Formats: sequence, structure tokens, C-alpha cells
Amino acid sequence: MDISQLLTEIVVGGIFIKYLFKVYETPIAATKRNDMTSEKLKKDDLVDDESIIDVTDQGQKIIKPNREDGLKSFSKIIQRSDEIKKEVFSKQSKIKVPHWGHQYVYSHEEIHDASNEQKAFYKEFKRRFLNGEYIDLEGNSNYCFVLLYDLFNDYQSHKDLIKLENQFINLGRNYPKTAPYAKSLLQRQNRVNNPYFDIQNTAYEYQDYRLGARYKKQLNLSSAEVDYLDKIWNTNNNFLNIEFCLIEAAKLYIAVISELKNAYAKEGKTIEEKFLEIGDLIATKHHKYRKGSQNYKHAVDYSINYIVFNNIFKHCESTLRQCYGHNRNVDPRLSYKEEIIQTEYELKVASKVKEILSTLSSKISEPNDDAEIALNLQSVNRWKDKFSHIKETYGNNLPKFIESVSVLERLNQKTPSLKNLLLEISKFLSKHNKELSLTYYTKYLYYAADSKGIDDKKFVQSLHKSLFKTTEQFIDFQKIINDLIKDRDLDKALNAASRVYEIKRRKIKLNKSSIQEAKQQHSETVNLLSEYLKDDDSGDVAAQEVQKESLKEEAVAQDSTSIFSIPFNSTQIALANLFEQNNFSVSRSDLEIFARSNNVFESRIIDSINEVCYDLLDDVLIEEEGDFYTISESNFNKILQK
Repeated sequence: MDISQLLTEIVVGGIFIKYLFKVYETPIAATKRNDMTSEKLKKDDLVDDESIIDVTDQGQKIIKPNREDGLKSFSKIIQRSDEIKKEVFSKQSKIKVPHWGHQYVYSHEEIHDASNEQKAFYKEFKRRFLNGEYIDLEGNSNYCFVLLYDLFNDYQSHKDLIKLENQFINLGRNYPKTAPYAKSLLQRQNRVNNPYFDIQNTAYEYQDYRLGARYKKQLNLSSAEVDYLDKIWNTNNNFLNIEFCLIEAAKLYIAVISELKNAYAKEGKTIEEKFLEIGDLIATKHHKYRKGSQNYKHAVDYSINYIVFNNIFKHCESTLRQCYGHNRNVDPRLSYKEEIIQTEYELKVASKVKEILSTLSSKISEPNDDAEIALNLQSVNRWKDKFSHIKETYGNNLPKFIESVSVLERLNQKTPSLKNLLLEISKFLSKHNKELSLTYYTKYLYYAADSKGIDDKKFVQSLHKSLFKTTEQFIDFQKIINDLIKDRDLDKALNAASRVYEIKRRKIKLNKSSIQEAKQQHSETVNLLSEYLKDDDSGDVAAQEVQKESLKEEAVAQDSTSIFSIPFNSTQIALANLFEQNNFSVSRSDLEIFARSNNVFESRIIDSINEVCYDLLDDVLIEEEGDFYTISESNFNKILQK
């Protein structure tokens, strides 16, 4: 070897060493950063703990493992993951995260359907992750789930289980949503010969996530049913976050699986055999894997144990959402584009599931109050169908109607559309009971008001015409609402509104001093008149008796077809009927026209009716209110024939 060749090799070797130094510089720095972060954990968690794993990719050495304790639980690390993430994320360089709409991710191959921008970002995301840098994904969790399966695929080549465990620990610590799924993947591997791994002492505490383990006792599940529920992964959405809905979905899913097994048994097949046919199609037609290859086995296994079962659960969730009137449904179709997969899945699985669900839907439990309130918050117009049902069922039964809408009102107290419900109740009641209608209208205005008051558009003029027959009633109600806007005291307003329809009797105040003065001025005249009348008593008594008999005969001379229990004459009957036809309120001008047409005085006809009714009612029947004469509906009903 001449000197020039030697120098060339030295230079090349130096460059290579420098390159290696740069490659390993970042992981080493990341290791130091991780060590510094770990110091934030409680000291008593770390002292004398010789089972901590070096989580970098440079070495897979386990320092003096303790066979008695197994692998130390990483639950405390998971508990502090948010704290660690904040520190690590704050030190990373800024990088734009392309938005990737949330979807179910079942394998690394999902990245092939992503855009070029998303693929480029994922490549950088994985590179940084392996170098100990963790990017804040800003809610785009598809990337970390693709990485989960990507790391698992890499394990199929390097077969270093400790390395995979370390990677999954870092992934779960920085992206906690992946933790239960990472645990599931690790659980599937054969770790019997690994003395340092104890499935019960890992970071993921998987029973907190698995549906079967969580509800085994509550639903009295068999071991097989627990296994079927444990296959369900992503239940993290608004609807299933309502525990009642999650439990009902789990119950429905178990029932569907049971019926599906029976249906396949009639065909001479097991559920596993039928699902294997679907898994084979997904592996060969979608992923293009060669039969018998490691990737093929992995894809088939995932299709059988997760994709199909999770899709069946999604069908159950969709049915439950429809049953509970939830306005946001889920699409239960498989996400694969290949027509043969869609066709075969529909024929062999989906069609049977739909048929089973149609028979089981009638057995679904009604939501409890807590679930109803939560569902109403998610679907703010959910009350509309409920209210329509109440009107159809109890429209002619006022007590039952009020009872039902009161419950509906209570269950919608937290929803922003409560005011709309109250207005619809008021409109319906305006045709049946004005006092109750006014109560709900007052509630509506209370919830419709804001800090500036009530917009004029919020007042319903058509409802005013139905509720208020006199100007005085409307003015009184306006005063109530003005006070309500000022003091926001709904109970006070409701109490005042209940008295709007009360007849206001005019009070006459007597001046006692004036009366006494008049008595003194005319005392002599009274004494003289008394002496005079004493002489004519006998003749006048007879005349008075004749006059009383005449008046009595006039009152008794009533229409034989009268509906009244009071002995009205024909004119009195006609006036009473006029009041009934005008909702018990007649204007002064209309009464004058009636009096002229019947050749009677306005005041005389009113006084005659009040006089003949007083003994029965212990009150007057017709009262004057401004420019109107009114009759209380309750008093009117008392004078009708029984």
C-alpha cells in the first residue's frame, strides 16, 4: 500500500467517524435529557431501583434485574407523562404538523393512503422519535398509531423484545392514547422465557382500558364474553364517554356476537372461520401480501381479532345512537376501497349483523336521567321528537301532558335550546289553559333574555293575541317582564304572572267625617219624615208586596230551554250567551248596542243579573274593567245547569 492510498483511507475513516459521532450525538443528548427529566420523579421511586431499563436505542442492557419484583411498574411515569411531555416538547424545534382527520388505524399500511405531505411528515416524525425527540402532534393521533404498528413491524425483523418494550414505553409516555394498544401488542408475544418481563407490572395497566375486564363483574360476563369485549379498542368519543351508553353498547355487542355465532353454526362454520375469510381478503387484496408471509399472517391476525370485531361494535354503537335520538351517527362501513372486500364483508358479516340488530333494538334500555341530560347536551334539538310524542300521546290529557313536559324541561335545563322548548309548550297550552301557557311563556322570556334585556323579536305577537284579551292584562304582564329583566327573579315573576287573569275589584273608600256631617245636617228632616211615614205604613206595605211579586214573576219568566240554573229571563240569557261567545269579555260599546237592541238600559240589565246571581255566588257575576265587562269563567260554570 503506497502512501497516497494510506492517506486516502485515513481521511475517509476520519469522515466516517465524524459521521458516526453526529448520528449518535442526538440520542446521547436525548438520553441525558431523559435522565434529567426522570429526576423530577419522587426520589423514593428511583433509589435502589436496579430494574430501570435503558430506553435509548444504543444499548439494550438491563442493569441487575430483580427476579422477585419483575419489571418495575411504569405507572408513575405514565402519571407524570404530561409533565415530561411539556418539558420535552418545549425544547423541540418547531415543525408544522399536517392535519390528518381522525380515523381508526389498524396497521402501518394506513400511511399509504395518506397525502404526500402527511407521508413526508411521518417519516420525519419517526426519525425524531427514534432519536429521542418527541413532536407535539396537536391532536393528530393517526401519526402515533401508525408509528405504533411500524415499530411492531420492525420488531418482526430485529426480534429484540426489550428494544420494542422500551420503544413502546416511550411512545405510551409521550402519546398516552397508544399505551393500551401497545400493551395489547406486547401481550400477544411469547414472553414465557423472558424472566424480566411481567405483564402485570408494566406501565400500561391494561385492565383500565379493556372493556371486558372493566365490566366483567357489573355485566356478569363469561370468560369468552370478556375476551370478545377486550378486542374493542377505540371507545373514546362523546357518545361512548357517557358511561350508560358505553355499557348499553357493550351489552348489545355481546348479544350480537352470540346471535352471530348461532347463525354461522347453522351454516356449519365457526365465527373464527368466517372472519378468517375476511382477513384473507384484506391481507391479499388491500395490503397485497403474499400468502404465508410474515406480513400476511400479521394482517390476517389483526383483521380477525380487531378489525371485524371493532366494526361489529361500531354497528352496535350506530344502532344505539339512532335509538337514543343522537343526531351524530357513525359510519359503520369498512374503510377499504376494494370492492371485493366490501361485497364479501357485507354478505358474510354486515348483513347478518344488521338483521340481528333489528330484532334486538326493541330490548335496548331507556337512558337514565344522567344519560338523558348528557345526550341532550350533545344533541341540542333532541327534545323535538320527545315533545311531538308527548303531544300525540297526552294532547287531550292536560294533567299527563303537564307531568311529561315538566320532566322534559328538567332534563333539558342545561341545553341552550331550552327556551325553544318552553315556547313550544306555551303555544300548545294557549289553546287549552291560558294561565299555564302564560307560565311557560314567562319562563321562555326569562331564558331568552340576555344582559341587555329581551330583543323585541323574542316577543311572540301571535301568542299575545291569544293570551291577553284586555289591554290591562297585557300592561300588567309587561310590568312583570320588565321587573324580571331587572332582578332576574323567576319565582317572583311566575307568582305575579299567575295573578294576571284575576279580576281586579274596584275599592270604594268612604269619607267617615263627611258622612257624619251629612247626618247632622239632615237629622231634623229624617225625624220629620219618619213621623210622616209612620202614618202611611199600612197602605205602603201592601203596595210593596205587590211590587215584589211583580219583579219575581218577571225574573221567573225565562226561556224553558235555558242552560242556566239561575231563573234568568230571555234578555238576561241572551246577554250571558254573548259573554260566553266572546270569551267572557264584552266591550262597553258592544254592551251598549246589545242594550239598545233589547230596549233595556245598560246598567239595569247588568244589575239585574248580578242581583239574581248573588245568593248563589256570594259575589257579582259581571264586573267592569275599564272599557270592558268581564265574567269569571269559574263563576259562569257555577250558574250552568248541573
